[in-house]
Amino acid sequence: MIIGGSSRAAVRRAARLGDGWHPNVLPFEEMSQMIQYLGERAKASGRTLDDIPISISAAMRGREGHALGTDPEEILQKARSYEELGVQRMVISSNTRDPDQMLPDMEMLAREVLPQL
Repeated sequence: MIIGGSSRAAVRRAARLGDGWHPNVLPFEEMSQMIQYLGERAKASGRTLDDIPISISAAMRGREGHALGTDPEEILQKARSYEELGVQRMVISSNTRDPDQMLPDMEMLAREVLPQL
C-alpha cells in the first residue's frame, strides 16, 4: 500500500504501514526535511528508508517553486535534484487541460527528458 500525502501524519503512516510514500512535489528543502522525518519514523517502527520507496507527483506548470517547468534541461535538473534527495519515481503531468499544449508536452518529455533519466 502506497501512502499519499505531504503532512507529517501521512509520513508517519507511510513509515509505519506503507510500501511507499507518494506526496505531491514539495520544494527541495521541505522535501529533504520530510524525507529525513520519514527516515526517523521508519527507524522508530523498526524499518529503514529502503523499505519505503519514495515517489512524487510533479506538474510541469503550476505554482512557482513547485512546478518542474517546460524546458527539458530545467526538468532534468530538478528531477536529478529530487533523485539526490531519495526520490525514486516521478509522476509528471503537464498540468493543463488544453490538448494542444498537453500532447507537445508529453512528446517533449518522451523525446528529450526520459531518455536522459
